[in-house]
Amino acid sequence: NIHPSSITILPNGVHTNIFQPASHSKKTHNIFHLASAARLTEQKGVTYLFDVVKQLTEQGLPVSLSIAGTGPLRDQLEKEVRELGIEKYVTFLGFVEKESLVHLFQNADMFINTSVYEPFGLVVIESMACGLPVISFRQGGIKEIICHTKDGLLVPPADTHAMATMIVKYLRNKKSLNRMGMLAKKTATLYDWRRIVRKLEKIYTSVAARK
Repeated sequence: NIHPSSITILPNGVHTNIFQPASHSKKTHNIFHLASAARLTEQKGVTYLFDVVKQLTEQGLPVSLSIAGTGPLRDQLEKEVRELGIEKYVTFLGFVEKESLVHLFQNADMFINTSVYEPFGLVVIESMACGLPVISFRQGGIKEIICHTKDGLLVPPADTHAMATMIVKYLRNKKSLNRMGMLAKKTATLYDWRRIVRKLEKIYTSVAARK
């Protein structure tokens, strides 16, 4: 039996010197840009993204969604987008290099995550490090990262109506959205690799001292 006080959890880290807000002013566009990055598999719940976009466009919100990532469901998902009649609002970027992913995050208004299950959610933290507010289903490791309405938004799993409603509320309140983005960046610094490495070194030093 191991006492809980003897257990230390170290999360994955993010390179905040790479994933960081743009140095120039952005958000001068009139279209609300949503960004997502995920492997195109059932676990990532990409179809929920389309339902959200459909609801937003039906409300007359000028919105676009860019999805970075590849996977076995791409052809099926592209077909679904066409059947929903939202192909002019959704762009599949395929595989993108890290530099392009940073650019995507820096120029978006919100990161949207619809994973059915996410043990940790590294891409969520990477987007937060770029000062991007995140909206996600409340599940897995995501709910341990995001503090609802502070540095991001959480809605019940699979509840696309709640997600669309929340997006409308915040995209129309730029002041709250910008504040959330700043706090998201602050949260992401807790996962900076340099901080994680220092914690790991401290653990090794402590263990070595006991011998």
